[in-house]
Amino acid sequence: EHQVLIIYALTKGYLDDIPVVDITRFEDELNHWAESNATELLNEIRETGGLPDAEKFDTAINEFKKSFSKSE
Repeated sequence: EHQVLIIYALTKGYLDDIPVVDITRFEDELNHWAESNATELLNEIRETGGLPDAEKFDTAINEFKKSFSKSE
């Protein structure tokens, strides 16, 4: 489910404004954040093996990005 989340973020352009040096940290922090804050999304991916509605991904990723600090 974590791979699905980061691949969605990548293919939808959510990483376009993230510096290359921050990509690995972005992925790690997104996964950690999702475990606590997007459990329904992760559970739906895990339990159904399918993709939830795009709106659920978009909401989760946008919420996470508000707290992500890029390198200076």
